Order: sequence, then structure tokens, then C-alpha cells
Amino acid sequence: MKNLSSVIRTIGKTLPNLPKEFPKLYSRDPAKFKRRVLRLLSRALFGSEPGRPCLKEVTLAIEMRAQGKTWAQVYPLTIGNYARLSPGTRTRKAYELRNRVRSRESKHAGLRWLRVENSVRIFHKNNSTRIVTPIALSSGSGTVKP
Repeated sequence: MKNLSSVIRTIGKTLPNLPKEFPKLYSRDPAKFKRRVLRLLSRALFGSEPGRPCLKEVTLAIEMRAQGKTWAQVYPLTIGNYARLSPGTRTRKAYELRNRVRSRESKHAGLRWLRVENSVRIFHKNNSTRIVTPIALSSGSGTVKP
């Protein structure tokens, strides 16, 4: 069984070799290279995003709206027990869902971000879509698919 000291040894062997393995990135800006490596290591250990995890219902609602579905089609699939709720409760839950979707969309200044497997799908204001890999997000370059 591996323990913490073996993890520290492994990291200690790997990290000093990174500048040699990526000389172009390191030579451009060593401090920036260090920040990127630490950010990627942090993401790998603790998850991809700081803060509270996204609500699955809100993510699903954003995906459905991006596909052109109406709110009336979105509510039954994203609000639990929607058919059994009283009309007043339905209205309140629908209002909360719309506000959560609007809040998440406004955080990115007109961009809607969805995590899709190991990439992020970005929906722009003009409804164009592209998929960006984590390398492209962390380094500012990398694979970007339309």
C-alpha cells in the first residue's frame, strides 16, 4: 500500500523534470509555467472548479434550452415531482430554475459553459458552439474544435 511519503517522492521526482520536458513553455515565462502546473495539479487532486458544484438540474436546463426546447418542455424533466406539485409550488420552482439558469449564464458575460466529459462546451451569445479541451483552457492554447 502506498502512503503519503511515496506520493511526495513521486511528485518530487516528476516536478523538477517538467521544465526539461517542456522547455519552450518554461523559457517563455517560468512563473506562469509554475502557476499552470500547480493549477493543473490542483484540478487533478481536488476537482475541476473552485467553489460550489453546479446543480445538475440547472446544467440540464441549459443544455435543453441550447437545443431549442421551451421552458414548458424543460420544467418536467428538471424539477422533481413536477406533475404532483401544486400550481403555486410549480410556479415558484419554475421561477427559481429560470433565475439559476440566468445567474449561471450571466457569470460568464454572455457565455454559457457546460462541462462535457473531459472538455468544456461553450455556447456564445450568437448561438455558435465550440468545444475546448482542458489544455486549451489552462494554457490559452491547445485543441479547440468548432
